[in-house]
Amino acid sequence: MCSNSRDILNLTLSLSVALLTILIAWILTYAIITLRHLSHAVRRVLGLITEGEQIVATLKERVKEIGAILPVLVTGIEKLVTYLNEKRKTRDNVKSKSQNSK
Repeated sequence: MCSNSRDILNLTLSLSVALLTILIAWILTYAIITLRHLSHAVRRVLGLITEGEQIVATLKERVKEIGAILPVLVTGIEKLVTYLNEKRKTRDNVKSKSQNSK
C-alpha cells in the first residue's frame, strides 16, 4: 500500500482534505446557528420597535384628545375657583358681621 513516498504524500493530502472538510462543516454549522440566533434577536427587536411605535401613536392620540378637552376644563376650573372665592368672601363677611355685633 505505502510503497513509495508519493503514496504517503497522497495519503497525507487526502487525510488533510478530509480533516479540513470536517473543520469547515463544523465552522459553517456554528455560523448558521449564530446567524439563526441573530435573526431571532433582530425579529424580537423589530417587534419591540413596532410596539413602541404603537404606544407613541396612542399617546399622540390621547394628547390630541386632552388638547381638545383642556380648554373646557380650564374654563370650568376658573368658574369653580371664582365661585369658591365668592363663597369664601360671603362667609368671611358673615363672620365679621357676627363678630362686630358681639
